[in-house]
Amino acid sequence: MLRDVLHFINYPSADPEQPDLGKIEKKLTELHIHWKKSTGVVDYYTIAANCSCNCNKSINHFGVDISAHITGLMPGTHCNVTITAVSGGRYSRPLIYYDIETLESGKTYFLF
Repeated sequence: MLRDVLHFINYPSADPEQPDLGKIEKKLTELHIHWKKSTGVVDYYTIAANCSCNCNKSINHFGVDISAHITGLMPGTHCNVTITAVSGGRYSRPLIYYDIETLESGKTYFLF
């Protein structure tokens, strides 16, 4: 019976594709990270932020959401952000944004 059920589960035969670069919106105490959807089937994305304020964040985004808001940071915080696509328990190569810094003033700008 279990074998019959397993035949209907469609597991991917290869790792999902790496997400592609998107834009980064920097604010005083938060970062808005955007990326381009991986090709193929993606169950969800994992987002990990390793930040200089020791306020590291880990987020899972299910479905087609291709942005993450990292909040609760201090002005001038430096973060490395890693985005990985997950499909059927398999992981893509990570997309890594290195040394993103929140603003030290109240201005907002975009990086492409």
